[in-house]
Amino acid sequence: MKFEDLDVKLIAIVFIISFFLLIAGQQVYKKYGIDKPLLEEIKQKNYIKNVEIEKFNDQVNIKIELNKVESFKESYEDLNKTIQKYLKNKPYRITIINKRGELSNIYEEKIRFIIYEAQKTGEYVKMKDSIDQLSTKKNFHVKIEFDEYMNLYLTMEKNNEVFYQVLFDK
Repeated sequence: MKFEDLDVKLIAIVFIISFFLLIAGQQVYKKYGIDKPLLEEIKQKNYIKNVEIEKFNDQVNIKIELNKVESFKESYEDLNKTIQKYLKNKPYRITIINKRGELSNIYEEKIRFIIYEAQKTGEYVKMKDSIDQLSTKKNFHVKIEFDEYMNLYLTMEKNNEVFYQVLFDK
């Protein structure tokens, strides 16, 4: 049988079916070989209240709602290691979901500007003093942690409301 004898339509159909089977296989592998195990491992962590994994273009977006934690920095770093274990070098983003309330308003209106100023000027002692004064005035507890890359992990707590924010040093 020579190439000229083969039906071009048959070759095209076989190619298209093979292509779609490869794409479908890749999607099944991503869902059951990476996404599902990652989701299950994250859900097993005691500091996780809720988790959603979404994909947008080539980036994986992981939305996390946390239970009350002793150290936000340690929990975040543990979560980051778990995600890296599954996603390797794929781009991803962790988004901390906080309920809207008094603490999120205080953060948006005051604290984020104090922190950004400190990140630009390097005056972290002044930042800490300003946030401590604000927490006394507004009656909430605040905890600020740094990692070795100068990323800032902020925990604010008042009554049953807890607010978490991570700010990366640029």
